[in-house]
Amino acid sequence: MEVPDFCSYNHVKTHVRQGRLKIIALIAPARTGSTFVMNALAHSPSVHTFLNQPFHLTYTHPYTPPDNREEITYQRIWTSYQQARKEYDDEVITLVIKCMARNVGIGERLFRLLDITDSIVLLIRNPYLSIDSLLRTQVTTLEEMPEASRNDLEEYALNKGFSTSKDSGEHWSALKQHVLATKEYKSITDLLIETMAFIELNKYEQDMALEYRRRREHHDEYTSLSEIQAIAWTGWDNMAVIAQQHLEKMHSFFIIDSTILRCMPERILRNLSEELRISYSSEMVFDWRPRKVTDDEIIQSAWMKHCYETVASSSGIKPPTEVPIALDLFPEVFRKHLVGTAYPAYVMLLHSSHCVRPRTY
Repeated sequence: MEVPDFCSYNHVKTHVRQGRLKIIALIAPARTGSTFVMNALAHSPSVHTFLNQPFHLTYTHPYTPPDNREEITYQRIWTSYQQARKEYDDEVITLVIKCMARNVGIGERLFRLLDITDSIVLLIRNPYLSIDSLLRTQVTTLEEMPEASRNDLEEYALNKGFSTSKDSGEHWSALKQHVLATKEYKSITDLLIETMAFIELNKYEQDMALEYRRRREHHDEYTSLSEIQAIAWTGWDNMAVIAQQHLEKMHSFFIIDSTILRCMPERILRNLSEELRISYSSEMVFDWRPRKVTDDEIIQSAWMKHCYETVASSSGIKPPTEVPIALDLFPEVFRKHLVGTAYPAYVMLLHSSHCVRPRTY
């Protein structure tokens, strides 16, 4: 594979090839529990450090050519490795990185990542749950987003027939609480699509959305660029392509269903640790040490604060309590995405022989 002249990438690759750096990459769709799984792996006695979403932070920079953006990603990986190298005397430094499926792509960017990883962990969760959580997060934090005018939200709620005895300021809250309580996301489809399409909308995101459109044109599944951008947020489009086309390119990969992991964390993490050739410790499940799970740059937005606050304050893995919602509660574009892409990819990965399950003895 031809590799562009990325200085930091080549530094990282050299140390990987020399056996001095071991990278375990976690790749996941949105809202699948990726942060708590990263945190669990980071509590292994064998893991020296971790890095949350190195590809994501590149979006906080002004738009630059893709090669430069990727160089920034590997600068962060290289810096994390160098900091751990100064702190530990071990011959091999083990680094866990968490990447969202929608950020790593399905082309050369993904292949370069695969080329320097010791092992890949593909994290999955029933997309009826993960997309429900994604939409719920969007509704919960929507009024705090810079692109969402409070006055516009009040007018939107009134047009939807939601009003209170107060003159203003509470109409959107009434609609918001109704949607959160009933999970009738389809009732505010236009608002969800508009605001989700706006998130991180820069030249790169537009290029990515156009790529999705070209891929989807002959299927006629989505009708607008905004819908494609909103769907891209789930990460299941990329995960489906990885599942269907790229698994054979991964020399060592394992699949984890986060719901199964939360049901029996000790057994699953023992088995996964063995596969990853890292030491298991009960601290991977219980008694998590207080630590920052992400950088301040990521946590700036209300959306990201909502995503990370639970794990940041958690002392360990909690059992699942959520249940899938009915398909007809989702907006139509997400229903098509669930039935046509996300759920089939989930089932394919769940039934793979690489899916880590509790062993019977």
